[in-house]
Amino acid sequence: MPAFGIDEVPDVQVDVGLGDEMDGEVVDGLETELQGHGKAIRRLVRRLNAVSNTGSSKLDPEDYSDIVSHHLHRLLAYAPLLSSDRLTNWLDNLVHLVLVAIMTTLMPEYGHNQARYDLLASLLRIAICRLAMDEADGNAEVLLWAIFVGYVTVLARKEDEVWLARLARDICVRLNVKEWKYVREVLCEYGWICVMYDEPGKKLWGQISSATNK
Repeated sequence: MPAFGIDEVPDVQVDVGLGDEMDGEVVDGLETELQGHGKAIRRLVRRLNAVSNTGSSKLDPEDYSDIVSHHLHRLLAYAPLLSSDRLTNWLDNLVHLVLVAIMTTLMPEYGHNQARYDLLASLLRIAICRLAMDEADGNAEVLLWAIFVGYVTVLARKEDEVWLARLARDICVRLNVKEWKYVREVLCEYGWICVMYDEPGKKLWGQISSATNK
């Protein structure tokens, strides 16, 4: 549990110049507060992509640390991973876990101890499989985003690669997506840190495309 209350967390969004402009919904139908978290994290991700793609001004290291801690703390306060009554709406649950996974990759110690993310990985596996069971066409892109973000962040087991690739392949066939650049466009629309995720994402796409072309 956090060592301090959510009311004590400063709002650092304006301080780091991310702005508070109107933005389209991240995923249609999300719970209102979760939609707000999603928009804020998508703005952060787009800012990071702009830094790497266009050379726009970087965030001050202290500001960067503040905003990452700020968003991750608020996400976990909104729906703690260890809570016995996690989000009952499966779409909300999946999107929340994907946002947490994205924020873990921005933490300085990410990757040093993968076991720290075992709970998140377990919950994300269940959420992906559960939404895939009831997945309507309107959620196909969201599910594809969750699969790729899960793969490049916390779903690190070799067997994860197999079932994620199979599920992603089925979605891509239904969406008639046949090239990585179009997959990447979908991922970036929701939230995808290009400089960190593109290479492992291409690896998963390689398995998907090779299986599709057989």
